[in-house]
Amino acid sequence: MASAEYVLGLVTMGAGKPAEAEQHDARALALAEKLRGPRHVFVARYASGVADALHAQGQHARALEMYRRAQEIYAQAGDEVQAAHAESRVGACQLALGQRAEGCGRSRGRWACKR
Repeated sequence: MASAEYVLGLVTMGAGKPAEAEQHDARALALAEKLRGPRHVFVARYASGVADALHAQGQHARALEMYRRAQEIYAQAGDEVQAAHAESRVGACQLALGQRAEGCGRSRGRWACKR
């Protein structure tokens, strides 16, 4: 069920409906936490989905918390690729929040820091 909610989140996000995507991703996250525990990589995946939807809605502070959580879980699981991706998204949120010094070292948008 959690994976179905996550897929619905992806579809609605792709359709330009981040508020609806957030609802689906939040349900997927809650189910994964209940079934797999708070430190499982699926929890990280669904937390990233929630964060993507929040970021798209301009809720950067809330998105930042979720990306950090995902990054920590991925790092503990040894998934360096997903941890690096989440860290990049942390940087994007920090830049959006005006935290230039913190965000420039993490974000893929490092070009924005050269100005």
